[in-house]
Amino acid sequence: MGRYLISDVERMTGLKRHVLRRWEERLPFFSPDKDYQGRRYYGERDMETIARMKHLIYGTGLSEEEAAKAILSDAAARKSNADTLAELREIREQLGSLYLSLNSLKKNNGKGTDGQDEER
Repeated sequence: MGRYLISDVERMTGLKRHVLRRWEERLPFFSPDKDYQGRRYYGERDMETIARMKHLIYGTGLSEEEAAKAILSDAAARKSNADTLAELREIREQLGSLYLSLNSLKKNNGKGTDGQDEER
């Protein structure tokens, strides 16, 4: 996983430092790590965000504000999907647990669901 200084990002993307800093203000989740001297280190996820912002602004003609809103909207949708998947996993685990409990009760009682003795 890469860690890039702001000068590296400037060289790789063709964007100026002040543009990157301004984008940091517009996007709350876009904040590179900083060392004790305040040097910014951009990770792979930051680079993806930069590429997306650059495409939206320079490729499609959106304003910085519109591009930031689009990215925030996409992030909210992803979070919503992740939350839904987590809920579905939890329901699946509960159903599996319930199935095992019912199966165990059925075997312990030796009776079927209609209360009749089952053949073994």
